[in-house]
Amino acid sequence: MKSLEEAWQWYMETRHLLRVTGRLADRFWNDLDWEGALGKDEVVRTVEGPPLVNAVELCRSQLDDLAIVAIFSVFESVVRDRLRIEIEEERQQIKMLSSDCGLRGRLRDDPTAHLCRSPW
Repeated sequence: MKSLEEAWQWYMETRHLLRVTGRLADRFWNDLDWEGALGKDEVVRTVEGPPLVNAVELCRSQLDDLAIVAIFSVFESVVRDRLRIEIEEERQQIKMLSSDCGLRGRLRDDPTAHLCRSPW
């Protein structure tokens, strides 16, 4: 996740998938056609409704906390990237000013030479 929009989309989609899975497991699991493809699927055939409902509830109970961590992490990354850009811009300006001061200090009659002297 690189943006707050992606993090929010992940949260909303995960929440929706948990809701659908929980409802399917709680209300319809026993009515599914286990004689067909579902009963032959090596992952689905071993799953039972009640444990799946419990697993969904566990996930739902932790999702909001996990989402806060994920969204804060993305926010922190966005701030760090923005600061990196701003610091690099400032660094370039300081570097140019430093170069200008090097020239000014060499010019004997430069009225701005005092601006380049360090007050410390």
